[in-house]
Amino acid sequence: MKDSNEEESAKLNTLFLIGNGFDLAHDLKTRFTDYLKYQLLTIIEREMIVGGEDYNEGNLFEIIENTSKAPVVNESKLLEEIENDKLVKISLKSPLLTLKEDWVDFEYNYFIQLKVKAENLLGGNYYTKDLLEDILKLNEDLETLKNEFEQYLLLKVEGEIKSIGLPFKELFEDYKKMSIDPNSDMMFLNFNYTSTIHRYLELLELPDDAVIYIHGKLNDDTGYNPIRFGIGDEKDDTYKMFEGFNEDCFMENFKSTFYAVNKNYRNLMRFIDTEPFKTVIIGHSCGISDRILLGEILEHENCKEIQIYPRDNDDFHVKVKALLRIFTKKDEFRRKIRSLDRSEHCPQASKK
Repeated sequence: MKDSNEEESAKLNTLFLIGNGFDLAHDLKTRFTDYLKYQLLTIIEREMIVGGEDYNEGNLFEIIENTSKAPVVNESKLLEEIENDKLVKISLKSPLLTLKEDWVDFEYNYFIQLKVKAENLLGGNYYTKDLLEDILKLNEDLETLKNEFEQYLLLKVEGEIKSIGLPFKELFEDYKKMSIDPNSDMMFLNFNYTSTIHRYLELLELPDDAVIYIHGKLNDDTGYNPIRFGIGDEKDDTYKMFEGFNEDCFMENFKSTFYAVNKNYRNLMRFIDTEPFKTVIIGHSCGISDRILLGEILEHENCKEIQIYPRDNDDFHVKVKALLRIFTKKDEFRRKIRSLDRSEHCPQASKK
């Protein structure tokens, strides 16, 4: 028997926030770490083929020394072995690159680099010309990484989506059945670049525009929604410092500039402004790289409840802390969040 809160929430529109954990739950290798491993394996294999000659991968990787001619066997420990110089000594030629396995830190690292350079300028440790050159190089590195990551997803991931299992089928169907009002809507705010969520639209008898690719999509044919890398934490005081420099290169990769290019943001605002809704979080880290947009959604007066589908109980606690950082009114957060004892874990595809 449903309690009163469950019956009330069934009358609401439902907004699903779809993050990279959704793709990972389908056993797709969509983390930045997966891309990095693929690139490094490619570099090592090519370096072995050319027999010890130097091999450079654009402006981002460079092999300094090949310490092992043996083929890579344990890919799960690839980054660890490279970091400890057991396979090859590789120079990471951009401060954006890391051998750590954390996607959110990658975008946040871009923000940290901007912040450090700006503070050095204010402290008199930088000439303005040198600073602008460094920031332009940083933006070029981010663009290169974005393009290479897109090619990786197209080559190694997108083709697999047609044949994946659908572990969220029952969950999405249940949400549709629970709706007392037949006019209630479901919308998917997709933070991923892949088309995984589209596998479910036909099953749910939903139109294509039920999905908003808020940060771009692979194979965009409109010219207005290519994939985007960037940061969305304009609440940080450092953002005002960036604005004060009056140099466009500081603002190049803030996500708010992306939202003016197409109608996605406006469609999202229309959805949350029109009717009360429940927010369902699947696979999104709720990190500060999306703080502004998440705050607009979750603190909106029409958002009546927040449901998290965590990987496990520990993941639930991590996401709760992340959400708490977003809310300016903590009592509102406490009222909206659905408790752990009334939540379910995120479905997972059967391992191949």
